[in-house]
Amino acid sequence: MAKFFIRLRCAVFYDETFKAMNGGSTSASETRIRSIFNHVENLYSILTVNGQARSIVPEIVEIRYEAGQRWTADSSLR
Repeated sequence: MAKFFIRLRCAVFYDETFKAMNGGSTSASETRIRSIFNHVENLYSILTVNGQARSIVPEIVEIRYEAGQRWTADSSLR
């Protein structure tokens, strides 16, 4: 049976608060995002599709800093 996989294309957006948590540096923020994303990749590596491991491969296609934005978690999405 041929191995197949599906690419899970991910875009990551971050705000002023996240940038400030990383010393105000865009490059440090992107490094932190890539570090966090390693955990996402590891999580998906244990999933199987039709008995095949590593069938879903997450990849970052874009990292975007949204200047001037400060997002908060609240119940507004319910």
